[in-house]
Amino acid sequence: MHMRIKHLVPLVALAIVAMAVPVAAAGNGKGLARKQAREAAAVTATCTVDGNTVYGQDLPPDLTNFMVMEDGVMTYGWVLGHSYSGEWTVTVPDRTGPVTYQFTSATWGKNGSKYNVFASCTAG
Repeated sequence: MHMRIKHLVPLVALAIVAMAVPVAAAGNGKGLARKQAREAAAVTATCTVDGNTVYGQDLPPDLTNFMVMEDGVMTYGWVLGHSYSGEWTVTVPDRTGPVTYQFTSATWGKNGSKYNVFASCTAG
């Protein structure tokens, strides 16, 4: 029994190392996400507003999309998720003045300050 444990420990250690190497080699994925977002930004998407609804079309279907809303005082943002059709219909709060809406990539950089805009529209 004691001999089996001595052989098992190195095998377990080897298995752990073998699983960890591909994960470490892949990195954290942030560089790839930025690259995909830059490439997707080259695609022309559209944004339209009708009342309290913002429509995004021809957005990159394989990336997480965000909605960013700027009203001249604050910038708000929220995660939409993936759209396999490349379309989003988003209900937004009432406006009290001009507001810009943007369908964007995931953020990166300090405090999420960097992102790619796929489509933008203004209302109010």
